[in-house]
Formats: sequence, structure tokens, C-alpha cells
Amino acid sequence: MSESEAYYILAFDPPTTRNMGWACFRVSGDVGSLVDSGIRVLEEDDVEAIVQVGDFVSWLFTRFDPVKTICFERSIGAGWAPTREKLAEATGTIKFLAARIGISISKIHTGTMAKDLTGSGSKKGKKSRLKRLAKEAFFPGAKTFVEIASYEDDEGKLVEFFEHQADAICFGLHYLLTNGVTVEGNGRTFEPLQPRT
Repeated sequence: MSESEAYYILAFDPPTTRNMGWACFRVSGDVGSLVDSGIRVLEEDDVEAIVQVGDFVSWLFTRFDPVKTICFERSIGAGWAPTREKLAEATGTIKFLAARIGISISKIHTGTMAKDLTGSGSKKGKKSRLKRLAKEAFFPGAKTFVEIASYEDDEGKLVEFFEHQADAICFGLHYLLTNGVTVEGNGRTFEPLQPRT
């Protein structure tokens, strides 16, 4: 694959509150690397939040061109109804924008992703395992999660803000590894995962 044939994969941790995690991987040949990632903080108003999701995702499609695939957390049925509703609205918006311009869509179950990447899909400690993996692989110079992503609270204290960003990174990593792509991080290289038997 030539340099001109390189493409991007966008991964999302759709928001259940106001925080949407996102990550972008660039793939050239059979090797991928994390290009950028972050958290998009949305308005509290549900309608405005959906507009912001749409505007931000559309901007990502323009910034990282061409996007071949988007991947994100697969919605599951349990949970508080308002949380499920927010997740469904944001996910539907992202899927619609991708489908409208011919970008393929991949849904990934969080437990499966965690098991494949960390050895355990258990809910207990899952967030911590994924955050640690993302930090060690892609931000090895950071001593704490706060150094990677934080915000200042009302009292001027820095609060760690990495959880949703780490989830998005891990969704993108998992998608690439299960599709035969080696991923080179700043602190670790991941070889493709073997297909499940």
C-alpha cells in the first residue's frame, strides 16, 4: 500500500452523559498508529448535545480523510433509561453520518474488547485495566492519567478525565488488531489477534 493509499479509522466512546471519547488511527499497509485522541465535552441540553455530536463527527471526517471505518461501543439493553436514550441518540447520529457518506461501521462489545486486550472481560476493574493499557501503550511518558487528560473543577483542582478517551483508543485498537493490522504505540507494539475458534 502506497503512502497515498493510507486511511483512517475513527473510534468513539459514545456519551451517556456529556463526555464523548474519540480516537483516530492511521493505517498504512498493515500497520496502524494512533494519530490523535481526546474527549469532546457536550452541552447539557440534549438537543444541543446531538447537534454538537453531529458537527464534531462531521469535522473529524473532514480532518482525517479518507476514513474507512468507524467503530464504537455496542449498545446493550441494560441500564437506566435516560442513559440508554442518550447513548442511542449519540450512536445513531454517528452511524447516520458515516452511512450517508459510505463509511463502514463496526460495533464492539466492551467486555469482548476488554477480554481480548487485557485478558479479562470482567466488569470489576475493567475501566482501570483499559486506562492503564492505553496509557502504557500510547502515553508512556505520562506518570498519571491526569497528565494525559484533566479539567479544572470549581475549586481549581485538576480532575482526571481520561476514561472515555481511553475507551475510544481501546475500541480502535481492538478493531485494528482483529482485522489483521499491527498497531505501533509509543510504548508498545501490538500484533494482530488470532481469530476466535
